[in-house]
Amino acid sequence: MSVLNASKRSLISENVAHFQQAISDYLSGELDQTEFTPLRLRNGLFFQNGESMLRIAIPDGVMSASQLRHLADLQRRFADGRGHFTTRQNIQLYQARLEQVPQLIGELAASGLYTMQTSGPCIRAVTIDPLAGLAAEEVTDPRPWSELLRHWATLHPGFANLPRKLKIAISARADDRSALRAHDIGLRITGGSAEQSRFEIWIGGGLGRRPALAKLLYADIPGSELLLYLEAILRIYDRDGQRLDKQRARLKSFVEERGIANVRSAVAAELEAIAADEQALAELSIDASSYAAAVASLPGLNPRPVEDEVLTADLLDVWARADAEFGRWLLWNSEPQSREERRAVTVCLRGRGQAAGNITSAELEQLASLAQWVNGGELRCTQQQNILIPHVPLNRLYGLWQELRNAGLAEPIAGSPSCPLACPGKGACELANTATGAVTELIHERLSTSPAAKELGDTQLAISGCMNGCSHHAISEIGLRGVSKNGHDWFQFVIGGSPRGDLRLGQLLGPAVPQEQVPDVVEALAERYQELRLRPSESFSAVVARVGVKPFRSALHAQPKRETLCDSNSYVTSTKSFATT
Repeated sequence: MSVLNASKRSLISENVAHFQQAISDYLSGELDQTEFTPLRLRNGLFFQNGESMLRIAIPDGVMSASQLRHLADLQRRFADGRGHFTTRQNIQLYQARLEQVPQLIGELAASGLYTMQTSGPCIRAVTIDPLAGLAAEEVTDPRPWSELLRHWATLHPGFANLPRKLKIAISARADDRSALRAHDIGLRITGGSAEQSRFEIWIGGGLGRRPALAKLLYADIPGSELLLYLEAILRIYDRDGQRLDKQRARLKSFVEERGIANVRSAVAAELEAIAADEQALAELSIDASSYAAAVASLPGLNPRPVEDEVLTADLLDVWARADAEFGRWLLWNSEPQSREERRAVTVCLRGRGQAAGNITSAELEQLASLAQWVNGGELRCTQQQNILIPHVPLNRLYGLWQELRNAGLAEPIAGSPSCPLACPGKGACELANTATGAVTELIHERLSTSPAAKELGDTQLAISGCMNGCSHHAISEIGLRGVSKNGHDWFQFVIGGSPRGDLRLGQLLGPAVPQEQVPDVVEALAERYQELRLRPSESFSAVVARVGVKPFRSALHAQPKRETLCDSNSYVTSTKSFATT
């Protein structure tokens, strides 16, 4: 098979043109809502009362500086001037007028960005570690495999109307950072290289109302046959999956009801049927040439060369000790890469009076310019709703930190509970029970100054406005789930999850608490953790796994330690609501 061949590019262009025409036909009355709704959802368009939200896929989360500048321009001209980065490496634009959406998606396509398959019952974008191709711990670079998966999944004629949405994640690390077991299909590269890579296939994961972790379907399959196995899995799911009951239509329910052994048998039978079709067998097999084509199509492979005068890690450590503020930022907001002379820098999109993951057009332009300066123009968005700037030479870290600090984007909290994940919430999603912006800011403010909270280290905290769990609260060490009581925002706590490596689901702590009490409960959880841990290195989730949730329940009755000012309307993303699952 050929990656991103002319035929596939032609199909994508035709899809964009078809959707543009469909919007025009809908606005003119030639296309009714029943026909238009599934089409717009498959193309990432949500709207209510004449205003729209558009979800844009960012393949592998990788963006160029020019794409970022283009997004900034589109946000200004067509939307409300802000974008929202999601936990699935997408960006969402709000309040675009429907009659302008055809022009908007046309301009997106011109810069290589698309909205297709970002919603609806189809194969969604592949989730990947934001450090893919950079981390020393990787067995191999997973990005060519992500590219091969995307080529196979994009506008696949057989899987345009699955029983429900289907999400795939891929990782090449034992310490998985893409939460692959929380996806419908998780792929882990365990060995080998290039087209000879070996894979584990996990299926049946998913969060939402009934969170479940994927089960191991195959422990060792050759990369050359990966697409054959995926094709077989989706064929049986598409043919035999539940379509009448939406709540039991996900692949996780399909696996749960049939059992992993029966699913494995059905896949084996389907593989035999595919093997009998010579054309399908040829199209789905991966050889050296198709793998090489995938490698050649990857963006961001040629970062700006490092200057002759390379700053050593030892000297960088001296700088960090000399400037404590820079040292804290370096510790929390940068990571080593496989090439020792470079680091990856995380820009945390919290605070600044904005909802988690939100970014203004001006900030997009600033980050584009900084990336152009430090690495030639590559940026990545992360599942933690932040921006990562890779390939930063050590001798440019201090200057980059100064520029980010001047822009208000250098708070040293990336990966800490002071940088919580959060869905857009009630202000921007009609499925949400509660807003999330105000409580996110309350937590951010409290934990940024709390001595007890600093002991939580890299504990992940996530906030969802409903049970759908778009912020991954069910697998976070501390998760909040929004519920509405008499028109007021309350939150249930789920604790003890594990979002990295061997995933673990959290457990319900107890009854919901009102929004204004949330920061006190979080701080009390931090204090209780300090009392219960056996040593400072024992993580929050490890303590919960050892002692259970009962010893933590006293935190729900924490008394306020300071006045909490709470205004839910201050952080609303949009005045309209959009169903975003």
